[in-house]
Amino acid sequence: MDLIKRDYIYSALLNENIAEISITKNKQSDFFYNGEFLISNFPAKLISLIDDYWDCVDSFALSLLDEIVEEIMLYQLKLVRNDKKIFQLELKNNCTAVTFFTKNPTSEGFMDDYPT
Repeated sequence: MDLIKRDYIYSALLNENIAEISITKNKQSDFFYNGEFLISNFPAKLISLIDDYWDCVDSFALSLLDEIVEEIMLYQLKLVRNDKKIFQLELKNNCTAVTFFTKNPTSEGFMDDYPT
């Protein structure tokens, strides 16, 4: 299913839209998307958590990931118009672009939510 091409990223923790993005499908996966920020009000703490997450992935420091993922999960990020949760968000090009999944990629396949 194709997503609506222009959407907002909402954080339930903050109870507000934190970005407006233009979305395109990424051909790497059925649930993988690229986005260009039209407006971004990502909190500095969330940006730092996302950067820390990808630093750990890149350096294979996987033991540190669970704590970071738990903190990111608290923000409960989702696309407003498409009504889809967002997983493995990665900020690109000095925070002008983003990639994300609409299902959580796990070793057991794609899941609708984070593991409990």
